[in-house]
Amino acid sequence: MTIDEIWKALDEAAENSSGGGFLNRLLPGNHPRDFSLGMKLPEGERSFFFKVEQKVLPSKSELPDAAGFRVDTGNFPGEADPSIIIVLQDEDFKEVFSVLLEDLVNRLDNTKTDKECVTVMVNRLATWKSFMKGFRSDGLSPQEQRGLYGELDFLEKHLIPQIGPRVV
Repeated sequence: MTIDEIWKALDEAAENSSGGGFLNRLLPGNHPRDFSLGMKLPEGERSFFFKVEQKVLPSKSELPDAAGFRVDTGNFPGEADPSIIIVLQDEDFKEVFSVLLEDLVNRLDNTKTDKECVTVMVNRLATWKSFMKGFRSDGLSPQEQRGLYGELDFLEKHLIPQIGPRVV
């Protein structure tokens, strides 16, 4: 079963759910640790998580995040070891998130210790963050739009009347 097939199963389970909570599915395969996909209800927020020893847990400042995802840590109820949790932040990036997770699982499968796993995860997510930095699916942010408007307004009202159209 692929990551996309698991998301589909979680979407179907969410549709049949009558309230809040959390759905999760263990990622099948011969992995050195348990990787899970989850969905927070009723929001439908998608996440990927795996447990690590407390002593290798990175600080919040060491955890990368990007426009499309954030990385958290936390203990699930009844679990002694904390989990690293990667949460999809923008539904527009669902497909990219699945590809990111496939890439990450392939990298993490080659790790032997929790410490090595955390190091590989942080480095790989930093690479993805760098890659995704230049891409936006929705154009300029509101702040960027205001900045562009301000620049154009200044050109129109101040520079073009004084210097002429060659200023552009």
